[in-house]
Amino acid sequence: MLFPFPPLIFFASFSIYLFTMFPSIYWRDASEFQAIGYLLDIAHPAGSPLYTLIAKGMTFLPFGSIAFKITLLSALFGAALSVVFFWMMRSILNLLFSASEPPLSANWIDGIAFITTLSLSFSNAVWENANRAEVYTFQNFFTVIFILLLITMPPFVSKTDVSGAHAEKMMYSLSFLFGLSLGAHAILILYLPFLLFWAYYHWLKPKQVWVSLFMFKWLSVMFFFFLIGLSVYHYLPIRSAQNPYYDWGNPETLNNFMFHTSDRKDANVHFSVPQGNIFSKFLLIYWDLYRGNFSFLGVFLGFLGFCYLLVKKRYALLSLLVLFFFPPFIFFIRYWTENSAYIPTFMVLGILLGTGVGGGVIFLQKQLVGNQRKKRYACLISVLLSMQFILLFFDHFKHNREQIDYWQTTKMMSRMLERIDPGAVIIAYHSWFGLNYLQQVEGKRPDVTILILSSFIVP
Repeated sequence: MLFPFPPLIFFASFSIYLFTMFPSIYWRDASEFQAIGYLLDIAHPAGSPLYTLIAKGMTFLPFGSIAFKITLLSALFGAALSVVFFWMMRSILNLLFSASEPPLSANWIDGIAFITTLSLSFSNAVWENANRAEVYTFQNFFTVIFILLLITMPPFVSKTDVSGAHAEKMMYSLSFLFGLSLGAHAILILYLPFLLFWAYYHWLKPKQVWVSLFMFKWLSVMFFFFLIGLSVYHYLPIRSAQNPYYDWGNPETLNNFMFHTSDRKDANVHFSVPQGNIFSKFLLIYWDLYRGNFSFLGVFLGFLGFCYLLVKKRYALLSLLVLFFFPPFIFFIRYWTENSAYIPTFMVLGILLGTGVGGGVIFLQKQLVGNQRKKRYACLISVLLSMQFILLFFDHFKHNREQIDYWQTTKMMSRMLERIDPGAVIIAYHSWFGLNYLQQVEGKRPDVTILILSSFIVP
């Protein structure tokens, strides 16, 4: 790689996220995470202990408010996610096109990976979550690492080309990181059965032997490393025993701990079945999210990439993409209408987009050999496609920049507290987290009692 794309990607994405980042508190969960990161308390189910601990570390930065410093964490991991996505995209393009006919050069592969990464980095799905104090960029930073690790192993690499020591390191690293990632967001547990099947089928099972001592040995060691990563959840009962201000679920007993980490309070939502035409309605919402994030051009290129993988019989890669696309898609499509839950699916669609671009370049190279006129047409098409992505970027920039000006959360919450009578009681819903941040972190109006409405509805 001649050009230093990873530093450029990190610097460009982080700088732009920083420019559009919310300067203070935001609505709902964002204000909660900002307060919990400072207070080292217990977040709403499933607790996100790893996020809490890292957010606390951000509060020691010698500049900015607590709210700003913890929001900065989302921007940092949004930029880090982008860099890892570039490495992953470049590996996939090398796998697909470095030995194709004609092959793509290293410069072409790096360029396509760079463009695809920017398409994901500056999609609203990643961008708007890098602007606020949320777990989603942190969570999906782990997701893209999982994909990157998996494509360095069989079936993408021949077993004869991978030493036993390397295979073990990759498996144990993946196990540890998977356990650790649940401390960012427990929803990643959806991948567990699929990752176990993948490890068993591609790594552990010898030919024509379904069960072996070798398999049990490796699974046991993998489980050990998984538990080491998962041990970050010990934070919840230890901290809860000190009765902090935010003590969601009071998880200091085993029963409360299991209730909290499995988010059983929302079980009726998580395991609901759509009635009537609700499912089709949410599919249309998801389609609008994809079109809004990547445009019709992105949809078309993603479809081309999918067709290319089918035609070339790249079934292993398609299976891997299915593994990371459908668990969050099926789980959330029943009731979720925002970008945040679908970032893994947008990553998959970004991979297909890059594959479509690579396949298109291969096709054009075959058609344009020795034809200068067609080459000029190809250059014109490239310019028009680039203009489409540039226009999409400015549309997303406008969307994210306007959110800062519109959601004057800090001013609204501060005025509420300033104007209320001494010793008053506030019963709030959407503004509860913001008001609590101002009181618990910034020390405003300690004489006021702030209650959340849902405590009266679902104690």
